[in-house]
Amino acid sequence: MRVLFTIFPVISHLYSIAQPARALQAAGHQVAVCTARVFRQETEKFGFTHYGAGVDWNAANDPSTWPADVFPPFPQPGADMTDYFVTTIERLIQRGVPEVITVARDWRADLIIRTSEDPTGAIAAEHLGIPHASLGTDGYSAIDSPHVPYPTANSRLLTAVLARQRERAGLPPDPDHKMLYRHLHLCFNAPRWAQHGTPHPPNTHFLRFSPSAAGPSQSLPGWVTDLPRQKPTVLASMGTILHRSPGVLEAIIEGLATEPINLVVSIGPETDPARFGTVPANVRLEPYVPQAQMLPLCNLLITHGGYNSVREALFSAVPMVITPIMTDQPHCAERCRDLGLAEGIPVEDYTPDTIRTAALSVLNNPKYQANASKFQEDMQNLPGTDHMADLLQQLVAGQCAPDLPDGA
Repeated sequence: MRVLFTIFPVISHLYSIAQPARALQAAGHQVAVCTARVFRQETEKFGFTHYGAGVDWNAANDPSTWPADVFPPFPQPGADMTDYFVTTIERLIQRGVPEVITVARDWRADLIIRTSEDPTGAIAAEHLGIPHASLGTDGYSAIDSPHVPYPTANSRLLTAVLARQRERAGLPPDPDHKMLYRHLHLCFNAPRWAQHGTPHPPNTHFLRFSPSAAGPSQSLPGWVTDLPRQKPTVLASMGTILHRSPGVLEAIIEGLATEPINLVVSIGPETDPARFGTVPANVRLEPYVPQAQMLPLCNLLITHGGYNSVREALFSAVPMVITPIMTDQPHCAERCRDLGLAEGIPVEDYTPDTIRTAALSVLNNPKYQANASKFQEDMQNLPGTDHMADLLQQLVAGQCAPDLPDGA
């Protein structure tokens, strides 16, 4: 098979597609990634062939640098982002679909796999008459409900957008709104991640997540062996973007620096450690920490609640303190709290004292570790990527009958 992944230029999305993409490569299939032209270096660092298409932007850059004719002013943390996302997604689709169609046609793709945030690949695939699948890449991956005000959790929010963009692509109407999950939806997480009773997207298959297959090859730094083993180790990592937010890492350091723990803080490669002043000997500031490799040595992760970070922690049975700031992070925090996997701190309550209280609560209560171990077991008992490859091959071979609207 020749499989084209379509993603927005977000580094966490590259991490999300890495496991299925590498599994397909290992099985002898051809894989390429279609995303923004400026995202070539990041894509190729993961070992994937890159094809440029659509709006040129990079989510890692300051939002003020994103094209103003595509992105409205970015909402403040805690604000309702529904209108922002719906407006932005339509503009990205409109600019992206024609070029993705060209890339997929010229590369002779047999199948397009899109991320759950980006409908572009589905429209391009249906224009070309080839199958498509979706890959859950955020905390709402296992939800499609009319009661959730977030586009990846409620596809109905995009009904008008998709109708207009299908028409622009020369496609017939999709009155039953089946396009996004017409064939397969792949969710690398345990089924109970979704709230009980909340509907899954149609054709959802739950698969075993493995962070070892995601991201560039990495190894632990030598200083890890110097950490005192008699103390619990806490990793504080706010992802690839939010570590820049003023006061976030400072509050973690102030709240925990005097506790009898090893505190490892990932400050980001562009951050000057001098920003934090002098820190105690039990606090280690690092420009980068290979999180998936570090977590098995940790007792607690303090995180912003990004979906990849949460899954990596649960893969290693590490409970969390989550300080959600935006997008799907509050949902991830809520699910982890409801499942007994974490304590959550709302952004408006984020202080050194609340961080200390939450961290000590998790470290000193064995139920969090026990719940994380049970969730880890649930994840490990799911089918692996060999099952995913079989499903995709059946789809391409026509054994999963396409459910196209009349005239498509």
